[in-house]
Amino acid sequence: MVSCTVQCFFARRIWILKCTWIMRRIVVCIVALAVAQCAGAIIFTALRIDSNMPPIFLRQMVAPIIWLAGSFLCDLLIVGSMLHLRYNTNGCSLAKPGRKHLSSPPNR
Repeated sequence: MVSCTVQCFFARRIWILKCTWIMRRIVVCIVALAVAQCAGAIIFTALRIDSNMPPIFLRQMVAPIIWLAGSFLCDLLIVGSMLHLRYNTNGCSLAKPGRKHLSSPPNR
């Protein structure tokens, strides 16, 4: 449930930073995947509490697969969107801020 909240927070930040039609669709996908993976985690927990059998059957592995795959895809969409936003912000690259700090001595 914590990961769903954090992923929805990042989706909101992406929506605020760049509200184009493609980013809106990506944000909707992020929120849908976050809710799906949260539901998968809750269902898996409910199934594991209800039975003492090890999860060896395919039917018992559907919920954790949805949980983990949804979380992975959601995080991948967030990282891709954030990198896209970073690269398209005033033509800045990732190397510029770091070089300034590495080339100058610290102020004391």
